[in-house]
Amino acid sequence: MFQVLEERININRTFVTLMMTAGMDLAIIDPLDEKIAATIKTVDMLNGKDNFCMTALKGVRAIAIRS
Repeated sequence: MFQVLEERININRTFVTLMMTAGMDLAIIDPLDEKIAATIKTVDMLNGKDNFCMTALKGVRAIAIRS
């Protein structure tokens, strides 16, 4: 039971990614979750919504996007 709840975070990140690819442009997320913020910046970059990848590059430089 608890393992499923721990995996909920990964499910939420994956769901946000899928929905952004499908056209969603607004979501209610945990603002303290740095990984979901990095995921959103990366998806925007891959979907062509980040001109010249500037937001993604700023995130990498600020160490906000990590592997």
